[in-house]
Amino acid sequence: MEQIEPKALLVIIVDAADNSIPAAAAASPPERSVVPDLLKATLSDLPQHGRFLISSRPGAHASLDLATPPPSRL
Repeated sequence: MEQIEPKALLVIIVDAADNSIPAAAAASPPERSVVPDLLKATLSDLPQHGRFLISSRPGAHASLDLATPPPSRL
């Protein structure tokens, strides 16, 4: 992508991240949501053109297993 358009951004959007926890648990067989791991990842390891935009309800941060609210890096 960078070779085609050097200034392009790859944005991965995860909407309603908190809903992934009960949805994964309700699957048959139960699954584990990848969202908590994604939120704890070292995002500085991403390529410069990569971004994540993750949304959740403010009261649902506890379900995402976050010790502190996630950073607001835009």
